[in-house]
Amino acid sequence: MHKLAVVLVLLLTGCPAPAKVETLPLVSAREAEPLALPAADPARWLGPPMSPASARGKVVLLEVWTFACEHCRASHPWVAAMAARKDLVVISVHSPQTSRERDPARVAEVMKQRHISWPVYIDADGRYFEQVRAEGWPTFLLIDRAGRLRARTLGRAEAASPHARGIEAALRALLSEP
Repeated sequence: MHKLAVVLVLLLTGCPAPAKVETLPLVSAREAEPLALPAADPARWLGPPMSPASARGKVVLLEVWTFACEHCRASHPWVAAMAARKDLVVISVHSPQTSRERDPARVAEVMKQRHISWPVYIDADGRYFEQVRAEGWPTFLLIDRAGRLRARTLGRAEAASPHARGIEAALRALLSEP
């Protein structure tokens, strides 16, 4: 009965079950679509300054999350480890699921509590969530040096989990490309 309740809560809150991805296939560079990073509007960013121009020519891991999502919370230590890497740009997009999550001050408070020190874009109206065709929280997008979306995956990513290992392998492949 308890497991059924947990599954129902996850379904109702938009948080998927933990992903079990060992490999994450990349769309070929030729077939990949360009993906516009969030706008450079400083009023919509929290954390260190960020603009699409500063990510040009770099591999980007873009995380779409919301602070009430348990899978997002569980993924943040792994995302922090990715953000500490010098060969990668990490950007988070906070796309609220409820009206309570729309307040940037609350997002800033959660960032402080979770030690989120990388740039976070506030997607209060959910337009960027729709633009990138996110299907839930957390969604991870892998963007190559040319700004093309090469992979999209949904679900919890914790250190050494199959999902995180799959994302890391795909990132290694992107980083090895010219």
